[in-house]
Amino acid sequence: KVNTQIFCAGDNLLFHAGDRWRGATLVVDWGGTAEQRAVIGAYYVQDGKETRGIPDQRPVIDGEDRRPTRYDALVRVEADRVRVENLDLRNSEGRGITFSESDFSEAVGLAVTNTYDIGIAILKSDDALVEGSSIAESDKGWLEDKVNWGAAISVQRSARPQIRNNTVTRVYGEGINLNHGTADGLVEHNYVFGARAVGIYVDASPRATIRRNMVVGTADKRFWRGGKSLGGGIVLCNEAYHYEGGGALDPSVQSAGARVHNNLVAFTNQGLAIWHHWSGTKFTDLAIYNNTFVDNGVQLSGYTGALPRSELANNIF
Repeated sequence: KVNTQIFCAGDNLLFHAGDRWRGATLVVDWGGTAEQRAVIGAYYVQDGKETRGIPDQRPVIDGEDRRPTRYDALVRVEADRVRVENLDLRNSEGRGITFSESDFSEAVGLAVTNTYDIGIAILKSDDALVEGSSIAESDKGWLEDKVNWGAAISVQRSARPQIRNNTVTRVYGEGINLNHGTADGLVEHNYVFGARAVGIYVDASPRATIRRNMVVGTADKRFWRGGKSLGGGIVLCNEAYHYEGGGALDPSVQSAGARVHNNLVAFTNQGLAIWHHWSGTKFTDLAIYNNTFVDNGVQLSGYTGALPRSELANNIF
């Protein structure tokens, strides 16, 4: 019924806390204004008064392991200045939520579990915020059908995203991924546990700041990438496919200028890895300091070329 209604800029849509919705993808095609975001969230009733927020349980949007298709999502946002908060998105045969060309939008306090593909996807959406959300059991397509994985939180072709204070647990792809030209991203104060492929991945994305995160492996073999542990903890890379075919990035757009500091990485295959996938890779202006890398298979590994104007200092290995 919601998809048949007409909303105006700045309108809010609130679901009753604790209730459950099934059916078609919720499409948010109305945005906010410069003064007020449109809010998609929850409300509860106490003493006869309706109040925005949740007393305990979130409203549930359930794909029932049948909906939607792989690259669609339970909630799809297609407008600027939209805040989606306090929803429980579960059992998606595609993604949990996608923001597409949705600048200045926010995903706050979401619980996303059991998705076939990405949990929270930010696509071509500048100045996005993902905060205080929990994502578990994402990218189950890899487990079920061995399809290519994504990430619990994936940001692509976007500028200045902020990914902070989130919890990622037991996922079959990457934990947090900045990729394909995402510039000036900030990833801070996140807890990533049991991300099979990579904990935090910066791929063909310049000037990322990765700070004050905790990335930890698991003894659960379902989430091992190979050998005796999951994949890398924090990884900088330029995968070749970003520079090939239609939509190829300019060769100057690389994971250079990264700031990686005050992180803890433990029980992964590679604590910090700098991977050299693309022949044109030039890692410059890196600053890696005040991190703790302990009990990983290898604490520091990867790229053996020159790192001009870069600093590696005050780390514990």
